[in-house]
Amino acid sequence: KDHKAIAEKKILYLLAYIRNKFFLKTTVIDQAFKEELSLKSGITLSEINEMFAYAESLSASEEVTENQLIKLNQYVEDFYKNT
Repeated sequence: KDHKAIAEKKILYLLAYIRNKFFLKTTVIDQAFKEELSLKSGITLSEINEMFAYAESLSASEEVTENQLIKLNQYVEDFYKNT
């Protein structure tokens, strides 16, 4: 299974959700973006930072394991559930 491709799609869907629900541009994921997302979503900045740091680490890696994909999915599903 190509866990890397699934992870990338999961991240793209997350960014689309953020654009549609919070009306934020997702072209640059910097600290200002994360702070604005935290304010609009009610999710703590530390949780936002943690989720994006994990997503960025998976995007940068050559391969993604099943366990890493499961962890990414948990971050994303928690974000959806709490927004």
